[in-house]
Amino acid sequence: MRGYVKNVIIGTLECDNFDEDDFTIRYDVNKAIIRYDYSDLEYKFIVNIPDERTEVEKESNVMGMKLGNRIKKVYFFEGQMNPGRYSACENFECRNLKELKEELNSWKKYLFGELSSSRTNLDNGIENRTHSFDFEYIEKYIDENIADEMFSCKEIEELNNKLNEVQSKFEEELKNIISDQEKLKEELNKVKKDFSKLKTASTIMAKRDWCKKYTRKIKDFLSDEEKRATTLKVLKGGNMFLKIFGMEIPMLGEGIETMEEVANSID
Repeated sequence: MRGYVKNVIIGTLECDNFDEDDFTIRYDVNKAIIRYDYSDLEYKFIVNIPDERTEVEKESNVMGMKLGNRIKKVYFFEGQMNPGRYSACENFECRNLKELKEELNSWKKYLFGELSSSRTNLDNGIENRTHSFDFEYIEKYIDENIADEMFSCKEIEELNNKLNEVQSKFEEELKNIISDQEKLKEELNKVKKDFSKLKTASTIMAKRDWCKKYTRKIKDFLSDEEKRATTLKVLKGGNMFLKIFGMEIPMLGEGIETMEEVANSID
């Protein structure tokens, strides 16, 4: 049963507003704990994984013949979500994996609403809260040097314009290297979704957390051997536009340039 629950969780977390790696998932013996990574607040979805039990359904009767009782398997899930629909922490109960998936989707909806509300509060003036890709070191640099502050509306607009430029270049490069039209369509859709999530993230994440998401997305691109050269070509010097928003990450730009030099020397 635990394996089924794990598959449901992983398959449900990825959506238009969130990536799977926006969350940390921890499994205890009979419990799954999902935590949103980009907040100091404890935004969590906790579900107790039940043991299988059986229930007796009403006795079957066909043309006057009694066929006996029917036994069915039942799983009774219960847990907590933060945020909930009406309060910071709410309990939930469900009887099958379909209902569990619905509860998880509801939590993501409430979470996005909560994060968007924080963004709105900020707009209303209410205070809220080495030449290689060593991403662990890069994230440490981000924690120590990038401001833990939200983007202004003007910065969001400017950032999204820059991301549109990078996305367009990325798509053009993919068109040059992928001849199979079906595969090209699939890859272009992936790129569109990835950049869409980066743009959405700028409205609900602090600059520090957004930079982490941005670097993780670069890591994903670089892990794809086919797209690696395209990523290096498009992102070379791309780190510079972050400087406009006080988010310069020097070792990221250096890493991109060094990896491109190594790739060229191998070619």
